[in-house]
Amino acid sequence: MINQFTNINKQSTSQTIEQAEMETFMNQQPNKAKLVVLNLNDLNADILSMLKARQCNMVLLNENFKIVEEVADEVKTIQQLALTINGEKQVVAIQQIIRFEASGNYTNNYLKNKAKPVLTSKTLKYYAKRLDDTTFLRPHQSHLVNSAFVEELVLKPVAHLILKDGNQIHISRRKRKMFSK
Repeated sequence: MINQFTNINKQSTSQTIEQAEMETFMNQQPNKAKLVVLNLNDLNADILSMLKARQCNMVLLNENFKIVEEVADEVKTIQQLALTINGEKQVVAIQQIIRFEASGNYTNNYLKNKAKPVLTSKTLKYYAKRLDDTTFLRPHQSHLVNSAFVEELVLKPVAHLILKDGNQIHISRRKRKMFSK
């Protein structure tokens, strides 16, 4: 919930915002959510680093208020996930996850030490946004694969990944070039 809406760009658009003004604003009620509207011309490196240090999520909107880009550096540093396994919430290390498979608005999580997949009520997109894209590869729209469990890459006749557990994951036409590099 947005508790406060403030347009920091109070002066004319040609003047830049001072870092002290931004610090003062951010220190007012530090635990409350804030919406800060900035002109991109006013955004300098000092203000950007201060916002990142406070772990602020930033969203870049176009003139029609459509999301152009989401910036959240801390999101991709997840080392473990909390999953409900047999009705009990457990913390699973990322190294134990072989792959994720989409199943509508649900996701099957294939774990190293489990014979059956663990079904979660999160979408594959949810996991793709939160996990490091160098560790987890997305060969096509319904799979997210831990690169540590990839045994072999086969490009011809049909491109696919062979995993250490013996499963084969198809690589989409559009992503073949990226995987071949």
